[in-house]
Amino acid sequence: MSEDTRQDNRRNDERVDLAEIKTKLDYISKELDDIYEKLEKNYVTQDQFALVRTMAWGLMSATGLALMAAILGFFIKKPV
Repeated sequence: MSEDTRQDNRRNDERVDLAEIKTKLDYISKELDDIYEKLEKNYVTQDQFALVRTMAWGLMSATGLALMAAILGFFIKKPV
């Protein structure tokens, strides 16, 4: 093979490699766009979750306090 043929083959290989890289980058870009869209639509932020977390802790605290009061009320009875 001549030097020109080798250079042409190398250039063709580089073009193919660049085309593959471009295709893969386009695919990755589309996947990232899908991920960002899902994050915006389906997930809550820390600020939005803080209210829910506070409400859950409050509900659990009230339930625990009521349970403790019921247990203490069962064991500590007023004399009749």
